Amino acid sequence: MEYIVKNPEELSSVAKQISNSFKHRIILLNGQLGAGKTTLVKEIIKLQDPSEQVSSPTFSLVNQYELQTGRVYHIDLYRIKDLNEAMDMGIEEYLFNDQLVFIEWPDVILSLLDNDYHTISIEVLENSYRRIKLHEPAN
Repeated sequence: MEYIVKNPEELSSVAKQISNSFKHRIILLNGQLGAGKTTLVKEIIKLQDPSEQVSSPTFSLVNQYELQTGRVYHIDLYRIKDLNEAMDMGIEEYLFNDQLVFIEWPDVILSLLDNDYHTISIEVLENSYRRIKLHEPAN
């Protein structure tokens, strides 16, 4: 699935379409700094609970949200250098439970995953448009 988002107002609709397509509970987010990874997560969580205040987990590493549909984890691994550091922060606790997990900058933990995840890539285009793609894992 691929979407071109031309303005922030369109993101809510795209977030709804993407979240309705989730078959797996782990969602990996790729894109350059400022591409909109956290903004997309905010929109997806807002669909479940419009009053929830979503913030970037860049400094906390993990934000947890209690929604009516269950707990959601939002993880940012930008500052994590390697798999050992991810293990030290307890990444396995988040990967191997039954909750929805969004992971920004996931490259350091890919070796821990099987094929039960989606990848969302966000690319910044001309005019501040965004190309958002939802990928199924390769089998």
